[in-house]
Amino acid sequence: MHFEKKHLFLVLYFIIAAVHLFMGQMPEVSFLSKIALIPALAAWLWFNDIDKAYKKLLFLALFFSWIGDLLLGLQSINSNFFIFGLLAFLSAHCFYISLNLKNIGFKISIPIILATLPMLGWAAYLLKMSHEKAGGFFIPIIAYAFILCMLYYSTIIAREKFSRMNWAILFYGVVLFISSDSMIAINKFIVKMPFFDFAIMFTYIIAQFMIVFSYLRNFKR
Repeated sequence: MHFEKKHLFLVLYFIIAAVHLFMGQMPEVSFLSKIALIPALAAWLWFNDIDKAYKKLLFLALFFSWIGDLLLGLQSINSNFFIFGLLAFLSAHCFYISLNLKNIGFKISIPIILATLPMLGWAAYLLKMSHEKAGGFFIPIIAYAFILCMLYYSTIIAREKFSRMNWAILFYGVVLFISSDSMIAINKFIVKMPFFDFAIMFTYIIAQFMIVFSYLRNFKR
């Protein structure tokens, strides 16, 4: 039963994801499927046995991701929900950063700096391009860009506590998460790209799964 429950919620996560991606034209379906995603992933996490400290941080990251999904889904009601949603995802990223740096801490070296430069360059480019249209959102966007850079940096640091394969899963999951957030910024503050709506959620869904999966594989008890 334990085994069946564990995999049932993972299957449910991808079923909900498919519904959201391919039936998301209907507002009610889009909203309900979006806010059902993270609870399904969290339930899958619950039935996996990993180090308690890592599990707790993963739950916190998923909880704030869910709050972010909820608030961004309600921004048509009140535009201020975008900022609150941004803050929720910023908090989620902070917990992912804590996960990555746990038992390691901050480290600086030439190879680490070089590995982080592409992300710093990408963040600087997005900030430059979005500056004019961002208006009062620009300061929160700078803070969010900083946290994304820290997330990328912490993922580079986390390499030393992961097996090669598990770290690759984590790294590409984080890259997909950053890609999803970047497309949101491009869509809202640079140029509207209709196909990004699908791409944003597709990369987000895969990213959340890959990040959680990498920790389950690496720290399974």
